[in-house]
Amino acid sequence: FADRPAFQMDFGDYQDDDDLAGIFGMGAGDVDDWVHFCIFFDSTPSAGLTEFFHLQLARVWESLEPELASYMWHRDPWLVEPVLTPDGSEPEGDFVPHLSGRIRFGDNVEDEWFVVHLMMRLTHRLCDTTVRIFDSDGDFLLMEAALQLPSWVSPTTSTNRAWVRDGWLHLVPRSKDTSGALTVQEGLAAVRRGDGSTVARPGVQKAIQRRLQGYPGKAVGMSNHVVRAVLPRPWAVVLSAFPQLVSSAVDHLPPDTEGLGSRRLPEKAQVSFEAKDMSLVNIRLTRCQHARLQCLRMRPPAQFSLSRWPAPAGTPSDSLTRPRALGANLCLGLKCAYMLDSRSAAMGFVRAIGLAGAAMAEELQVAPWKEILGKAPASLRAAADMAYRSLEMAAVRSVRPEMDRWFQLACSSKVALQAHAKDDDDSWMEVSMEELDASLQERAKEMEEFHKRREQRKGDKHPASDAPGASEVAGDSFRPQPRSTKAEGDSAAVSAVKQEGGKSTATQGVRFEEPVVEEFSPEEDEELRAVGEKVKSLMLKVSSLEGVEGDTHDDGGSDSDDSEQSGDSGASPGESGSEDGEADPELLKYMRDLDTELEGVECEEGTAEDMPNSSHVRVDLPEVQLDSDLLANLLQSYCSETQLQPGPASVLFRELGLSLPG
Repeated sequence: FADRPAFQMDFGDYQDDDDLAGIFGMGAGDVDDWVHFCIFFDSTPSAGLTEFFHLQLARVWESLEPELASYMWHRDPWLVEPVLTPDGSEPEGDFVPHLSGRIRFGDNVEDEWFVVHLMMRLTHRLCDTTVRIFDSDGDFLLMEAALQLPSWVSPTTSTNRAWVRDGWLHLVPRSKDTSGALTVQEGLAAVRRGDGSTVARPGVQKAIQRRLQGYPGKAVGMSNHVVRAVLPRPWAVVLSAFPQLVSSAVDHLPPDTEGLGSRRLPEKAQVSFEAKDMSLVNIRLTRCQHARLQCLRMRPPAQFSLSRWPAPAGTPSDSLTRPRALGANLCLGLKCAYMLDSRSAAMGFVRAIGLAGAAMAEELQVAPWKEILGKAPASLRAAADMAYRSLEMAAVRSVRPEMDRWFQLACSSKVALQAHAKDDDDSWMEVSMEELDASLQERAKEMEEFHKRREQRKGDKHPASDAPGASEVAGDSFRPQPRSTKAEGDSAAVSAVKQEGGKSTATQGVRFEEPVVEEFSPEEDEELRAVGEKVKSLMLKVSSLEGVEGDTHDDGGSDSDDSEQSGDSGASPGESGSEDGEADPELLKYMRDLDTELEGVECEEGTAEDMPNSSHVRVDLPEVQLDSDLLANLLQSYCSETQLQPGPASVLFRELGLSLPG
């Protein structure tokens, strides 16, 4: 293994099929949201990169193990791999070896912010690390603190300027030499200077910490919802030992291939999904997974229907309706993952927990490169095993051997399964109007603070620096304490929108604040006045569409009105048209060109009978042509739907006011 530079996992091949991907004809990677992070080290050697990054990989896992052990991911689990060679996406000469990870979080954005928490904690514990983190939308940390950012920050100027180091968010300021985007090496060099000039301003830090308030306990609580499920005993043991495998089962519901759940298993399969030897067991889900399963609407194959999914022996079936339905759905998802041979399902076998996991821990392979750690502590050597295990599962080409192996071990396992008397409370799925009202008022207060700071900056001739000094950065606490300024001091206690002209309306218990119009500066007023004069002059030239085409009017009053308006506006004769009232030839040519583009064809000469009355609207165009292919696809989509699960075609027909037979 030491001779291999890295697994270099192919994330494009790693994607599973997705329902939305089938509807829109896109790959799943275009639909799912993901977060990507790169971990750089200060003293990266020029030789021996493989051994160096194996050691650093173990350090990262050891530093984050307390949080990783208690968290359950919604879709993709934690994975970090060395990147020792450029992949061609970086500019030439700008590659720096690092550790990299990408996690698809799908519907659960808490996974993304838990990654941010981990990177904050990692850079605080390992002082020689610097992290670059972004998602499918870009620098989402800057987006979260958008109301607190300096005015020069934009998507074009912020490239490689946002970094995480020492538990702080750093924003490399502009300079005369680097006013635009930076390279990776330039950004790293600026952040590593350590003079405090790159630490983002207090308001930015406060916005990020507000989003991370309560972490990691809040995130762990949202990833821990325990429910009961009735499963065949081998699968009950497997899911108890490897709860992360549930994410793969949920990810394949409902089946995206017709009849997939009803197909026979391959001849060499060593697994079984038949409802035999049923057991009641606790299953750990994330809250997002639980909500998704509760809202799932599908018609399962007969094998996984509730009538063919019995309760454990000696237990009344009526008392376990929901656990039986959940167990049937999970088994259906596991079977789909097995039939599709999903590579991502292998990541569910990385971490074994609980009594069932302890019984199977002997079968987990250990890292063959632990000898490079020498006499390192046992915790570091155990972290090396976890790092190697995750890389090994990410590199598998087929998940079927793994599922066969653990299913057979579970069949011979004698571990006792545990089940609670009832499921965890799911009242958190209901959001009250009071909670929504509080969220809206909090957002209104943030906007009010933003407007107040903006007004103060207008009157400040010498604004403060965008970044705090080095003296403000000092401190040993992990979470940087927000530093208040005169503009931000007690703004949280100020009620929403008290400026003159602001009004408040209430609808069904939700309070909405109407926007307050800001006053413009004298320069802005002058610019708006000039634009208004130009628009007014143009409107005087084009008083009507027919007038643009050069038609003459016998109404003299119209000419006199135009002349009066021109005199009032102060426009010169050259600005308002020719002195004899004729239209501007240049303007006429411009409008005719626009007519030609709107018509889509070149203007042709014709008689008055052939042409419509209006010279700007074509009414002689051919009738609308029916697209038979489009109509066939719509009808095919509609016919494939069921009344229990309407699809996009039904929604489209309903919006058009069409009612088709079921």
